Amino acid sequence: MGVEIFPQRFRGRKWYVIRDSLSGKFFRIRPEAYQFVCELERRSTVGEAWEKRLEIDPDNAPGQGEVVYLLSSLHRSGLLKANEEGDVDPLAHAFSEEMFKEVKQRWSSILFFKLPLFNPNSLLKRTYPYFAFLFTKIGMLLWLILLGFACLAIANNWKEFWNESLGVLGTANLPWLFVVMVVVKVLHEFGHGYVCRKYGGEVPETGVMLLLFSPLPYVDASSSSAFRDKWQRIAVGVAGVIVELTIASLAVLLWANTGDGILHRLAHNTVLVASVSTLFFNLNPLLRFDGYHILSDWLELPNLQANAKRMTLHLLERYFFGLRSSRSPV
Repeated sequence: MGVEIFPQRFRGRKWYVIRDSLSGKFFRIRPEAYQFVCELERRSTVGEAWEKRLEIDPDNAPGQGEVVYLLSSLHRSGLLKANEEGDVDPLAHAFSEEMFKEVKQRWSSILFFKLPLFNPNSLLKRTYPYFAFLFTKIGMLLWLILLGFACLAIANNWKEFWNESLGVLGTANLPWLFVVMVVVKVLHEFGHGYVCRKYGGEVPETGVMLLLFSPLPYVDASSSSAFRDKWQRIAVGVAGVIVELTIASLAVLLWANTGDGILHRLAHNTVLVASVSTLFFNLNPLLRFDGYHILSDWLELPNLQANAKRMTLHLLERYFFGLRSSRSPV
């Protein structure tokens, strides 16, 4: 079936993450639902599995509604397998429906469109030894020293740097700014990929993403969602930001030690793209980029955006519209 199950802990509670290797999607279920799924492996009917869980642990056994929802979700995703003949057809149908929905969603979103190009996993695996030292304690110490020198250089030349920044959106500079952004974002994404590979994750896809009609590279490092250690998941999320700040630090030193010219302007553009954009956009938890996923893993609150929307709706209904029947999603 190509299904893997990983135990994880969220806020002191044990959960199980199910990974479908065919679609690359993840599903999170609580331990009681996982025990029910295990009973399905040993028993012939859903009813028998449910009754067995009621006998063993009646207080925590999943209710009928949860069982129906769990089975329907697994079926839609093509994760259910039975012993009856002809079971392959429903699985193939479910898988084709998932693929159709994914393609439809990809082409229907004009403002957020992904175009996969190739599988970078073997490339990352071959080249990782050349960059492995960067992801060690010594590498982090060197990064902090480099960052300190860069901050000192900016502080000593702040007035000049600010004056040059006023014309960064000029017509003549925009093409250079775009080229720098693409290069920096490519290195940003490969930072995610290398750290994901460091902890044993797979990176099956890379391509171009159209974000508000601007082409930007991306890598699929979603396999990090299965890492048991939340700090490993956070490391994957923060890797791109660290790469960009490294590039920005090197660009600051280059800018501070060169005179007016194309190299000087490119270094200045690189500093702005690799520092301002990554701090205000990538690390912004209000946008569903790196900062959002880092905060979600740090607080151990998966599906943070969906839950936040539900909580906001409840607060509006209860305290703004006075709807006393509104119940908190918590």
